[in-house]
Amino acid sequence: MEYESTELARTLIPVFNALAEWSEQHMTEVLAARAANQDV
Repeated sequence: MEYESTELARTLIPVFNALAEWSEQHMTEVLAARAANQDV
């Protein structure tokens, strides 16, 4: 079976790309916040 995204789903590509870019830019802060809140 082969799957393909719909045209509507493909409109989310820029959103996912922006999220990936943000994640790369803020990974250090994200990991620090995660480590600081492990006790919660």
